[in-house]
Amino acid sequence: MKLNTERLKEVMNADPEFALSSRMWDARLRYRLGDDSFLVVIRDGVVTEIVPAPGLFHEFTADISAPDEVWSEILAAVPAPLFQDLFPAQFHHGLRITGDLESFYCYYAAVRRTTDLMRQVNNEASRAA
Repeated sequence: MKLNTERLKEVMNADPEFALSSRMWDARLRYRLGDDSFLVVIRDGVVTEIVPAPGLFHEFTADISAPDEVWSEILAAVPAPLFQDLFPAQFHHGLRITGDLESFYCYYAAVRRTTDLMRQVNNEASRAA
């Protein structure tokens, strides 16, 4: 599954809910959507960079990964039950979250908003196609 990461950065930095929930947060979130991956770099609550296809030596705070079919459900315009959020998808659909879970869950509101914005970007692309 391929996501427009340039658009995602733009949307995340323009979103007041993300700005509020991510304030004072420094993180490097690696998302693996099937065979595609990217690293969201957050400094003091602002997305400074999204690195496409990060290599083995890119550090990350948390790694969020799942097969394409799981991400397709999570990022659907109207997700099915237990796909609407990463937490239930982790327990019921094979999504994996590893890394510094203390930081990840301290800022879970920002993580959850990121998922919402990923959904928005994914569905903008679907409507445009």
